[in-house]
Amino acid sequence: MPNRDAKSSGSENTYAEDLTEIDTIRLEVAEMAARTARWLARRELLARTVSIKVRYSDFTTITRSHSAPPTRDEAELAARSVQLLNKTEAGQRPVRLLGVSVHNFCGSDEPAEAADPSRLPFEDDHLHHKGHEGHKGHYARKEDELS
Repeated sequence: MPNRDAKSSGSENTYAEDLTEIDTIRLEVAEMAARTARWLARRELLARTVSIKVRYSDFTTITRSHSAPPTRDEAELAARSVQLLNKTEAGQRPVRLLGVSVHNFCGSDEPAEAADPSRLPFEDDHLHHKGHEGHKGHYARKEDELS
């Protein structure tokens, strides 16, 4: 359906050679987040949730998500994406694929939901790892809600 509203948008890349250097991995994630921010700006949308996807060399795939007040700020989305990356084993385990996506859109004219000022980002951290081998589309999720 070509006229359907997007529910999410993102960028991912499978690498010909596994990434092992954490600085390189962080730069890749930050650039993907910047691309998603530019996509949001072109469509005059804001996103509440940013997610990253990491597939290790053994094909175990994980995601990490974080929700906050809506934004399309490139620096904020990149920083949140890298913070999520820091909650993975990237840099300790070789990485085959990386992805960054944004979800929970709203327009710039919609009021932002206020975040609870008593909670810090990534508070109440609950990691859920579920490994799998060779099955795309099945991965563990982690979601930190601030609102």
